[in-house]
Amino acid sequence: AGIVIEGLNDWKKLSEKKRDKLFDEITENALAWSVSLVDERVIDEINILQATFRAMRQAVDGLTRPADFVYVDGNRSQGLDLPHECVVSGDAKIPSVAAASIIAKVTRDRLMRQFAEQYPQYGFEKHKGYGSKLHYQMLDEHGISPVHRKSFLKKYVSGEESPAQKRGRRAVFLFDLLKTVCSEERAKALEQRPGRIVIGKLHEVPRYILSTFFPLARGGNG
Repeated sequence: AGIVIEGLNDWKKLSEKKRDKLFDEITENALAWSVSLVDERVIDEINILQATFRAMRQAVDGLTRPADFVYVDGNRSQGLDLPHECVVSGDAKIPSVAAASIIAKVTRDRLMRQFAEQYPQYGFEKHKGYGSKLHYQMLDEHGISPVHRKSFLKKYVSGEESPAQKRGRRAVFLFDLLKTVCSEERAKALEQRPGRIVIGKLHEVPRYILSTFFPLARGGNG
């Protein structure tokens, strides 16, 4: 009889506490399990899809007990010599795929916490490396780290201005614009309340400038 582990599901439907508990149960009871890590240098070199296929093959090859059949979570596979089947949303349908998704997620989160210790300024322990608002804020402030995938963040590699730099440059321009319609002292006071600038004190500026700067003014406090 096979091993039955209660509560297996797509990792996204489980709390972090539940994932950690299931991780221990899976790794203690599974006949075999394997994790393959492909780093950012390989991803940048061969692209994320090929890196995914490589990790898949390495994970299968790393099993201490050879598999006779493989379920692939998704609609594509490449380079698997074993009989296999691709199943879209397999982690919500097949227990073994759900177990694999939990092992992968927990391993990834633990790796992010290690990165957070190496590069504390990026907040990896909070955003876990995903493309969140906080993550991009940290990239705007600090640029990319050695563990970031450069192929995903080309604007930070190419020398272009970051969004934070652009906001700062535009803020200076807006302040100069304010000085043309009111005193410098008043402009400095208004600068602290950008949400009210357009409505309160830029009525003398041509309409096209108003429409251009309204989003900037509203976002100034964000």
